[in-house]
Amino acid sequence: MQLDFTNNIKRLLKEKGIKIKDFAEMLNITPESLSRAINQEFPQLQTIKKMAEVLNVEPSEILFGIKDNDQQQPNNICPHCGKRIKISIEPE
Repeated sequence: MQLDFTNNIKRLLKEKGIKIKDFAEMLNITPESLSRAINQEFPQLQTIKKMAEVLNVEPSEILFGIKDNDQQQPNNICPHCGKRIKISIEPE
């Protein structure tokens, strides 16, 4: 999952012409924190929501590379128990 997330963020930033430094600024975090979140850690849900908001995409596109209008379903499997997971993010 981390690799997909990392690739999706990098792809979206490239598509939108946004540099890591600028993206970090938009998120109000340091470039180092953003790099760590993208490459080493998995960010918290709030951070993913903020990233999606700043990039003007759905969180599912960041997490799975799937746009809302895509027909395919992501392969959401819990790495701990192996059960399928349904992910939805509700507005606050």
